[in-house]
Amino acid sequence: MSDLNQLFKRKNQPSLRTNSRPSSSFSSSSSFSRPTLESEDSGLTGLTGSTGLTSRNNDATTKRIFSKLDNLQKMLEKIMKNQEKMQNDIVSQRRSSNTFIRPGLCLSQDLLEKIIYPTLDQFKETAKSFMEKSDINFFSSLGHRWEPFYHKKIRLTKKLRALRSTLCARVKTSIFEVCKVPPISIVAEASKISAWKKNPAISNSFRKLFDKVEEDEEDTYMTRIIKNVWPKKKNIPNLQIAWVISIAEIILNPNNENIKISEEIIKPVLLKNLVTVSGHVRLHVNH
Repeated sequence: MSDLNQLFKRKNQPSLRTNSRPSSSFSSSSSFSRPTLESEDSGLTGLTGSTGLTSRNNDATTKRIFSKLDNLQKMLEKIMKNQEKMQNDIVSQRRSSNTFIRPGLCLSQDLLEKIIYPTLDQFKETAKSFMEKSDINFFSSLGHRWEPFYHKKIRLTKKLRALRSTLCARVKTSIFEVCKVPPISIVAEASKISAWKKNPAISNSFRKLFDKVEEDEEDTYMTRIIKNVWPKKKNIPNLQIAWVISIAEIILNPNNENIKISEEIIKPVLLKNLVTVSGHVRLHVNH
């Protein structure tokens, strides 16, 4: 019996130890439960603070984005206004150009037939009259800008000068060909011009300008020169006929040294010849 009791004592002792361990473990767990909870609470507090800071940063970023978008919108509006102004300017320029550039050539040609050497007032009056007829609304919109517009855009003086120079070159070529004299350049040296003027062929051509061409009983040399200048033109204006006669007389006259035809040189001769031609003592140049 004592052995059994002793055996039970041995068996019960480990069980007692076993039962004491959970108790010890539970006690240990209980003793550390408070720090664990405190640690978790502190973590939650940190998380809450971090979330607030992030929210404030997000608000600031959003404000900056919207501010930049507002600035961008203002820039776009400004660009659109500038583009609209540029388009209006382009339309205005095209309109003014289309209104006058091509017709300006026709006006220059008309002046070359009717005036040849117009004054500035005649230039402007001709341009003004044309614009009033072609586009009165555009002309009225110019107002006080008419003068600058005329000088900058129309430039009739330059166009007429170019046409006149081209036509004068054709007249000279016709003179050299019809009279069969050697050509001379307007930029030739004075000594060469003097020698050319002293050539007997030059004085002879000058003397017989209004004589009949030997092989043609109808045309004079002067008539032939004019026909060569305008081979297809009918009803040549009196002013242009007088102008060609004046050029031929100045170039072929052996008593002067003039080769270059300037307005100052030709005007007195032109006025004299225009009176003659307009008085029907004129050439037969009908084709």
